[in-house]
Amino acid sequence: MVCHAKNTALKTFVNYDILKSWYAYLEGEVTGVSGNSVEEKDKWNANYFIGAGRRFLIHPKLYMTMTALYNLNNQTQNHIYPQRFQVRIGFQTSDLALRKKKVNYNPNR
Repeated sequence: MVCHAKNTALKTFVNYDILKSWYAYLEGEVTGVSGNSVEEKDKWNANYFIGAGRRFLIHPKLYMTMTALYNLNNQTQNHIYPQRFQVRIGFQTSDLALRKKKVNYNPNR
């Protein structure tokens, strides 16, 4: 009997702003991959990424992020991430993007 492979992952990450639009990035991930057949057991891998990235302002409320990462996992056969270096591109909103305009209250008015 053949089953479809399944992948489950738990991730945590931290980024720290270094300069105006540059940041340092750390990520830890535990990934479980189920086998393609009933006889194969689940395999769990731990991957640790370190890298740097940059934010690009696209709109006053939207940034594009580009992050270059290196995987510190020293396995020679890593099925999830066969290459140690990765480049990720994503999008994020600014901290205040979804808030309403701030109303300045002046009690002396």
